[in-house]
Parts: sequence; structure tokens; C-alpha cells
Amino acid sequence: MKYTFFFISILLIFNACKKPQAPIFIGINNLKIGKIQDGQLMLTADAHCHNPNAMKGKLTGTDLDISIKGKSAGVVNQTELVKIPANADFIIPLEARLSSSFLSKNLLGGVLSFLQDGKVPVHIQGDVTIKIVEIPLKIPVDHTDEISLKDLL
Repeated sequence: MKYTFFFISILLIFNACKKPQAPIFIGINNLKIGKIQDGQLMLTADAHCHNPNAMKGKLTGTDLDISIKGKSAGVVNQTELVKIPANADFIIPLEARLSSSFLSKNLLGGVLSFLQDGKVPVHIQGDVTIKIVEIPLKIPVDHTDEISLKDLL
């Protein structure tokens, strides 16, 4: 009888524990061109996500590529510690440095085409990784937006 109670208790504990679900990517907000730093143009944005789990988490890394007008422009460098709340929406601040070679070849050389278009398409794609109960979970990100020419000048 003792062993039966122990065995049933162990089964209940394992059934109650389930793997956390991956958070849901909702969208990118506040996509802006920032300052020029060390010869590189800063691009900032906020990734809006939702954590459906009853447990908190933390951001462990980003693997996001930025392309402008279909050409690779840079990667997101995530430096801020972001705590992920349980059962809630959260914001991950993103910051990317656009390479000086990209700027000179694509933006400065194509100013006339940008003047005609007025807006520049920006594509952000990759993964954001968070940990919930030390289990790494990836949030796939795929977002296209436009930046106005006046934001570039």
C-alpha cells in the first residue's frame, strides 16, 4: 500500500509539470533611426510579445537580421537585461547598428531613388531566445515595416 501511494504521487507530480510554451511574437513598434555612433547608424525598435506561461522568464539572446530594401544591413545587438512577466505582454527593446559599408553603398548612393520613394522598407527576421525555468524557448520574428525618408536625414 505504501508503494502504491508513492507511485501514484510520483505520477501526479510528473503529469502536473508540463513544458512551458514558447511566447508569441505580436509585432514590432517604434521602429526609428537613431543617432550615428562610431560611423554606424543606430536603428531602434520594440518587439512586442506575449508570455502565455504561469512562470516568469528572462531574455537570453537575440539572433535577428535587418535588411533594408532587400539588402542585408546589420544585426540586432541586445544588451539590456529583460525580465519576462508571467501571463502578460512584454516589450523587448531592440538596437541594431547599420554597417558603414551598407550606408555608403546603399543609402548614400541611392538618395535620389529614396527621394522618389519617400519610404524605405525594413525587414527584421530571426529569433529571440528566452529562458523559462531554465528551458530555452525561441520566439520567431518576421516583420516588415517602412521608415520615412525624413527619419533618415
